[in-house]
Amino acid sequence: MFSCVDSGKDLYDPSYETPNPMGDGFAAPDDIDWNMITTKNVSVEVKDEEGGQFAYLIEIYAEDPLTNENASVLATRTANKENNFKFTAAVSLLPTQKGIYVKQTDPRGREQVYQFDVPENSDNITCKLYYAESAAQNRALMSRGVATRSLAFEKPDYSSIPSDAKEVTEMTGTTLLRNANYKITSDYNGIFKFDGYDGDIATRVYVDAQWTIPATFQFQNGIEIIVMNNAKINASGTMTFIRNSMLTIMEKGEVNADDVSFTNGAPAALRNWGTLAVTNTMILHSGATLYNKGTITSRDISINSNTKIVNDNKIELEGTLNLPSNFSLENNGEIYGKELIANSNAVATNNNIMRFTTISLTNTTFNNACSLEATTSFYANGATFNFTQGYLKAPTMEFVNGTVNLSNGSMLDATTSIYMNTAHAKFYGKGENTSMIKSPVITGQGFTYDGNLVIECDNHVEKSPHWNNFHVQNGAYFTKMGESKVVIEVCTGTKNNGNEGEEPEDPKFPIIMDDTRNYAYLFEDQWPLYGDYDMNDLVLIIKERKISINKDNKAEEFTLSLDLSAALPELRRASELLSCWTVFLPVLSHNRWCSVITLLLKTLM
Repeated sequence: MFSCVDSGKDLYDPSYETPNPMGDGFAAPDDIDWNMITTKNVSVEVKDEEGGQFAYLIEIYAEDPLTNENASVLATRTANKENNFKFTAAVSLLPTQKGIYVKQTDPRGREQVYQFDVPENSDNITCKLYYAESAAQNRALMSRGVATRSLAFEKPDYSSIPSDAKEVTEMTGTTLLRNANYKITSDYNGIFKFDGYDGDIATRVYVDAQWTIPATFQFQNGIEIIVMNNAKINASGTMTFIRNSMLTIMEKGEVNADDVSFTNGAPAALRNWGTLAVTNTMILHSGATLYNKGTITSRDISINSNTKIVNDNKIELEGTLNLPSNFSLENNGEIYGKELIANSNAVATNNNIMRFTTISLTNTTFNNACSLEATTSFYANGATFNFTQGYLKAPTMEFVNGTVNLSNGSMLDATTSIYMNTAHAKFYGKGENTSMIKSPVITGQGFTYDGNLVIECDNHVEKSPHWNNFHVQNGAYFTKMGESKVVIEVCTGTKNNGNEGEEPEDPKFPIIMDDTRNYAYLFEDQWPLYGDYDMNDLVLIIKERKISINKDNKAEEFTLSLDLSAALPELRRASELLSCWTVFLPVLSHNRWCSVITLLLKTLM
């Protein structure tokens, strides 16, 4: 406890007036902004995950406690069952402070930090430390999450050769007819003549042996080449399928070619359940559709606009997969290659595994429900990503503009760094399960984190003083690398194990709130009516304050350390005795200056 006595009076007398050295009638304006700090009421609400048994420790900062270990606490409280896991605390901020950090430590000792803007036109800051999805958002998410096939392919029954099929090896110099079946049932080195026709395919050649095509050969419109089980085609040149002509390879069939070219056969220019090996380039002309449920290997695939690839098994490329405009890719199997490039409005849907050395996507829509990986680098400019339990991994990632929708436990996993270029990339976390962005380093500006999203990062770009170089909203939060509780499970397994924490317990009471910031209080005797306005009648520097808080969020003990920087002689002698106070609340005082100090204490608490 403490008390003060004025040298001239025992009690404060508000009627007492001293002569005004500035002249009668001189007074400070009524609307003068004398306060160099502002007070905000911070309302915090926590989502309990421990059945109401334990309290959550909440600390409010003006600096990021994840990057600054010496950040000073503005306020400390606990959220528990008794207060419905919500409370309101008053904090003092500089008028220039644009945002605050709220750190939650859960009963298992796991820390997560949220960022909130400081409103200019309100004294209230609402801080919900969780994500709440609206019904409209949930319906939109569910509609995006429904997987539908763009095309359906049924395997034809080519287990036997029609009895009316004629042997190609016996037709030297004869043109194959329309509406007829042909066969190659013994090894054959050569070609045949077929003039082609419009309309649906009605001429079929069944290959049930080894057929060697000695040079470049064109299959004219209206014919289907069927490679049956255990059969093989070896083409030393280019196999070209004109217009609606088709190549069908059954399970144990095999085709080897230097190059192969497809046009617009229906339902697909290529239907593969076996093996297609291309030494150089496979070309898809405009209108072509490729369906694969076997294995395709090629150095490159050259794709024109208005084409489709549906892969249900494996495609392996030595070179580049370049996606043109109006192109559609649906991968339900595995695709591997050196480069994946898109500079157009192509649409790709991945439901299994895609892995390339580098990936560069511009103005592309990419739907990912499984695993996408770039082993060297990943770049996206103006692209739209829709992840549903999807996973993207690369050493380095760069995002320019564009939108990344991460739904129901999706993840961006950069093992080295993520760079958000100067444009406006947006990352949305949606759905019941939290999604994750994980990288040791994240740099850049102009981006937004929004929704059910955790950012695991040890070295994240700091907020600018204007608090506008990036934005965090609607429940997104930060942790150190490896410290978030979020488990990420995708179709290829567990990608983030999550921090299980310790056995749950309450915080250790009393909680000591240690504010090491310096506060300066300047007093002018009888302000604002009288005085010389030099603001040095009493100048106090508050260097340290410690508050002990009990489980009911009540202050039990207050320790204050101050320096007296200036004072009138009669005030200096008394103030020097109070250089360090330990106050057990409540504090009672009656003298004028004691009333000032009591008010000071209340503002600091």
